[in-house]
Amino acid sequence: MREYGALRGALVTSFRGWDATVFAKKFPGSYDALFKCGEVFLPVCGFLQGRLQKLGCPDIRTKVLYSGIDTEKLSFRGPREFNDPIRILTVGRLTEKKGVADCLRAVHILRNENWAIQYQIAGAGPLRQSLQDLATDLGIGSSVKFLGAVDSDKVSELLGAADIFVASSTAGKHGDAEGIPNSIKEAMAIGVPVVSTNHGGIPELVRDNIDGYLVEENSPDKLAMAIKRVREDSAARERMIRSARQAVQERFDISSLNSTLESIYMRLVEEKSSCCTN
Repeated sequence: MREYGALRGALVTSFRGWDATVFAKKFPGSYDALFKCGEVFLPVCGFLQGRLQKLGCPDIRTKVLYSGIDTEKLSFRGPREFNDPIRILTVGRLTEKKGVADCLRAVHILRNENWAIQYQIAGAGPLRQSLQDLATDLGIGSSVKFLGAVDSDKVSELLGAADIFVASSTAGKHGDAEGIPNSIKEAMAIGVPVVSTNHGGIPELVRDNIDGYLVEENSPDKLAMAIKRVREDSAARERMIRSARQAVQERFDISSLNSTLESIYMRLVEEKSSCCTN
C-alpha cells in the first residue's frame, strides 16, 4: 500500500476517440492544463496519438496502448466455403461515424448483380430509423435485418455464423473518428474475413490485402468490390484470415496489454517512490 500510495497525485489519462476529436475541437484549449500536469497519456491508437500531439500533448509522456480482447476465448474457426445467401455482418452503434449507410448502398449494388445476401446489423443508436428507411428506399429491406443492441455472447454467435464482416467507418461531420473498433479485432480473431475503411486507427489493425481489405471512406462501390474479392478469391481469403488471427494474438491480446499497463504504473510507482525518498 505504501508503494501505491506514492502514486497519489500522478495523473494517467486514456484517450479513446471522441475525447481527442469532437470534444477537443468543440472546446479548444480544454486539455492545456492536463497536458502540463499529466504524467502519462495513453491513446488507444497511433492515429489518436497524432491528434493529441497536434493539440500540444507532450510526446515524451505519450504512449499508444491498444485496447485488447481476450483471444483465448475466441476460437479460430478456420477457412470455410461460402453458400447463398452470403451472410454479411456489421456490429456497432448506429451513428454517423460507423458508416452503415455506405454498407447498405454496397449491398444494394451487389443485389443488383443478383447476389443473394443476408445483411445483419447489430447495434442501437440514433440513426436506426433513418437507416431502416434507407434500406427500404433502396429496395433491399428483405435482405437487411436490424438486430438492435446485443450482448457479447450474441456478438460471438453472430460472428460465428458470418461470412464477411464489414466495418465501413467514416469521419463524422463534427470530426468524430474511430480509434480501433473491438468488433473488428473479434472478427479477425475468430477468422471472419474483414472489409473495412482506411479510417482512424483501423489501418493499424487491418493491413490492406494482408489481414483484410481496406477501401476509401464514403465509397459504397469500392466496398462492394472488396466484398466481391473476398467471395471470389478463396486462396486470398484463407491467407488473410490466418494473418489476421496472428496479428490480433500478437498485438491486441488483453493479457499482454494489461501487463504493459501494469508496467507503466509500476514505473510511475518507482519514480514517485524515488522522488519521495530523496
